[in-house]
Amino acid sequence: MTLGLLLAACRAEPSGPICPEAAPVGVPAPASTVTFVRHAEKAADGSEDPPLTEAGVARARCLAEVLEPADPTALLSTDTQRTRDTLGPLAERSGVRLEVVDTDVQGWATRLRQAPEGSRIVVSAHSNTIPAIVDALGGDPGPLDAQGNIPHEEYDRMLTVVLGGRGQVVTVRTRYCVRR
Repeated sequence: MTLGLLLAACRAEPSGPICPEAAPVGVPAPASTVTFVRHAEKAADGSEDPPLTEAGVARARCLAEVLEPADPTALLSTDTQRTRDTLGPLAERSGVRLEVVDTDVQGWATRLRQAPEGSRIVVSAHSNTIPAIVDALGGDPGPLDAQGNIPHEEYDRMLTVVLGGRGQVVTVRTRYCVRR
């Protein structure tokens, strides 16, 4: 999603599905964007790799509606059912193949920094890995719990990290598909 598209959508519909919590300053250009979302709501079935709940499936569909117009160039996920299924509807709508990335935080950061200029990447990961990856990119993951994670009950945080050509980084925090 380009930052301009994100901000224009918010100005047009401030109560819409995505609106920044803070206005960005010094937007770098040329730039690539990496949009991070935590996997959608997962079932509490006791398994190591739980599926999405009904609410999670609905959130994944809503995410596809929100991000498909941004014309993503890459969809990246960790290797769990819940992260893959969170981006599945977006992959179907956009025609972009979902790629599973199995690496550590520094591997993610290196991979994302090496993306071609103008890339629009969407990443689905976890409450404990997203803050670390965003931090490794030089971004700001926003408020975290005492363990340094996105709070357990928070599934609607979207972090868009704009990576500028001269090492500039801007982070925009938004909420998407907020349940009322």
